Amino acid sequence: MGILALAGVGVRLQLVVFILLSFVLVAASRRFAERFTKAQPPGIGADRFVGEICDVLDEINNPKNTGRVRMNREEWRAESDTGEVLAPGTRVVVMRLSGTHLVVKKIPE
Repeated sequence: MGILALAGVGVRLQLVVFILLSFVLVAASRRFAERFTKAQPPGIGADRFVGEICDVLDEINNPKNTGRVRMNREEWRAESDTGEVLAPGTRVVVMRLSGTHLVVKKIPE
């Protein structure tokens, strides 16, 4: 039982008060949550891979959906940022992460 029902207020007015109060509380809780929710600092999560240097292990060929690189001690599936085919042994830099693939670009020699 609600407070308004105990006061004898009709069902329609109870519904209107419920909807208005819900909007007010959602707006207030968003402001409260934004104060305590901080943006993720750079270098945390997947962003930490951007700028890392990798060695191509298997040929990176976007149309064939092939390519693997080694970054530190980890092996990742990779695709080329420019679409060019990259041979094994090529040094590349990570531009971004796309799902479970690293998007890499050849380092100019």
